[in-house]
Amino acid sequence: MVKFITADEAAGLIKDGDTLAISSFTALSMAEDVFVAIHDRFVKEQHPRDLSIFHVSGVGDYDPNGRGLNRLAMDGLIRRIYGAHAATHPALSPFMDDGRIETYMVPQGVCSHLARAMAGGEDGLLTKVGLNTYCDPRYGGCKINDSCKDDIVELVNIGGKEQLYYKAFPINICVLKATYADEDGNISSENEPLLLEQLEMAGATHRWGGKVVVVVHKIVQRGTLHPRKVKIPSVLVDYVVVGRPENTYQTHFFEDERPELTGDLKVPAESIKPMPFGLRKMAARRGAFEIEPNTLVNIGGGMSEGVAAVAAEEGITDKFLFSVESGLIGGVPIESAIGSAFNPDVVLRQPESFDLYNGGILDNTFLGSAEIDKEGNVNVHKFNGRVVGPGGFINITQNTHKIRFIGSFTGGKAEIRSGDGTLNIISDGKFIKFVDHVQNITFSGKQGVANGQDVLYITERAVFKLTPQGLELIEIAPGIDLEKDILGKMEFKPIISKDLKLMDARIFKDEIMGLEI
Repeated sequence: MVKFITADEAAGLIKDGDTLAISSFTALSMAEDVFVAIHDRFVKEQHPRDLSIFHVSGVGDYDPNGRGLNRLAMDGLIRRIYGAHAATHPALSPFMDDGRIETYMVPQGVCSHLARAMAGGEDGLLTKVGLNTYCDPRYGGCKINDSCKDDIVELVNIGGKEQLYYKAFPINICVLKATYADEDGNISSENEPLLLEQLEMAGATHRWGGKVVVVVHKIVQRGTLHPRKVKIPSVLVDYVVVGRPENTYQTHFFEDERPELTGDLKVPAESIKPMPFGLRKMAARRGAFEIEPNTLVNIGGGMSEGVAAVAAEEGITDKFLFSVESGLIGGVPIESAIGSAFNPDVVLRQPESFDLYNGGILDNTFLGSAEIDKEGNVNVHKFNGRVVGPGGFINITQNTHKIRFIGSFTGGKAEIRSGDGTLNIISDGKFIKFVDHVQNITFSGKQGVANGQDVLYITERAVFKLTPQGLELIEIAPGIDLEKDILGKMEFKPIISKDLKLMDARIFKDEIMGLEI
């Protein structure tokens, strides 16, 4: 029978050396009240210690002094992390980079499906996702630092085809966040923007004999939850915490609850705040030219998030459908709160979303890029001493025909002016992003060519195309000096298209473009 306890009591259930599973997407559906309690307990008692953390999406608000796993950035508290995304908890980045925390960065869809496989009693997950990237044992096996000793993934050959086998592991306790619990412990999530893999996490934990803790906003009377709204049955729930209001919210970026995030209400697209004019918007605008009517389009993290805001501002969101790997289809993804969307049409669980992504349902995807090399390889998961993780990047790029990488041409602070239809670079970022060889491979250019994928690399000043011979420069911004502003800021010389074009001048004017697709 379910027990109703406090967040402090929930933190007290966690033992030294436990594996703690978490379901969250950034700070959405995040059991923040328990993280606060774990932090406070560790400060007072120096326990629990040496935890292993298993999470699917990132757990935090991108603020090193902020929420989620950022609260647990203390020596001795975490021994190991197994997850897909780390940019949301930058407070842990130094620990992951220098090896104080064993860090395995695993594709998001793999983590999500592994939770489901473990819930179903399987010993691991067999998939092609991760082949020929840093996840492949031949190129690192998901290991991010020298402290990683376990071989968590194996290369196998089945039916003459290479596959990766990601191994299962026991879970001692998991902590989830939902909306309501009834008196029996049945859980509903009607006010949550996302459903994620909470059912699968609870099932995986139960399979190993672990304890399931769910933080909710309120307890309701037995029998009052509609059975179709119950997302986790009471048979999988051991403890329920009614979260303290200051730590228990729908989102971390709106002060009040917003029904347009759950589909309960719709807001007009023109009411969505437009992006400020600048470098990010220029790159996103060029990306928006790649949208085609009647297609399903994925939006990833980084500068690619701006494509959704541009599409809303241009009034074209009724011509196609956006999708976010968190489980949303339709609506307008929110740039400042990746994973959520205004006006979603469909809310799937995350494992279901990745089932469809792996099956090739996406027509197009817009993703970020940190490093790009002459072979078209892209690195987004670890660079310049910063551990970010791949998120859903690998599942998406390996299973989508049309890929558009969106990013700034150089890294770091730059001063770039525009507004009159041309681009004027006053000062550039100090980091070269187009390099001879990326530090790590998250997307393989050779594999993309072999798969016949249509790949563009879009920046505010130049557009490149993936070819069998390497990167080909196909467009430059009006007002740009090819030698000084592009070739002089690259470690390699790309192929220059014989039909080199200027980017559309509307991109560089601070007014609506009148984009049609």
